[in-house]
Amino acid sequence: MQTLLFLSIDLDPDAEYTTFNLGIMSWRALPLEDDLDYPRYARWIDVSRVTSYWDENGRVLGLRAERLACFRSVRF
Repeated sequence: MQTLLFLSIDLDPDAEYTTFNLGIMSWRALPLEDDLDYPRYARWIDVSRVTSYWDENGRVLGLRAERLACFRSVRF
């Protein structure tokens, strides 16, 4: 079994601090032989908003992620 991942980043250039949306699409690749147990919904899409947070001196302390959506997508 092979898992494929695709990432998409949408940077917000007007935000005061680094802010972006992160989209991750993942799914299990089709097997080489017939697999009757292969799930009908094998593809997942996950979207999060990521923001940096700073201390009072302006140093970046880290990133925070808020999940905006996560859903299954029909396999094509």
